[in-house]
Amino acid sequence: MPDELTRAQESADTFLRRAWDAWWRDRDALADCVLPRAVWKFHGLRPANHPQRRLALASHWLASESLADKIEAWCLAEIPERGWLASLHAILQVERDEFWSWHWTFKSARLARPQPLLGEARVTDLAVNVVLPWLWVRARKAATKGWCAKWNGAFLRGRRRKTTPC
Repeated sequence: MPDELTRAQESADTFLRRAWDAWWRDRDALADCVLPRAVWKFHGLRPANHPQRRLALASHWLASESLADKIEAWCLAEIPERGWLASLHAILQVERDEFWSWHWTFKSARLARPQPLLGEARVTDLAVNVVLPWLWVRARKAATKGWCAKWNGAFLRGRRRKTTPC
């Protein structure tokens, strides 16, 4: 969170004020979780990939009580190979956000058109680096419950290459 309101865009200040009103109560308790400013690298970063937007997307996912269930159902569903990425995108995409759909960062001007928090290209990265490894671990842990066989069957239909968790 910025230390001060921008005073440049009223919509940004209104959003920041509401976010700050919720954040200040937990700030001290979470102080050891805050990454130092020096850790963040912004050089050459596309605005759509700004960490503030990524954290906004993650917060939407955390607020969703059924995301894990939806991903597991996706894993086990009969989806044609050519449609699996689009179907995962539909699960990971969030509703239009009143602030983040219209701003790249806390301090940016309002965009002319809304932009999604998650684009199709990022879904591939998330699938390979997050979703599939998470499902692999889930399948390993659930091997005795028959989930592993279902996972293998689902991924043999196109969602994995030569990786078998069980």
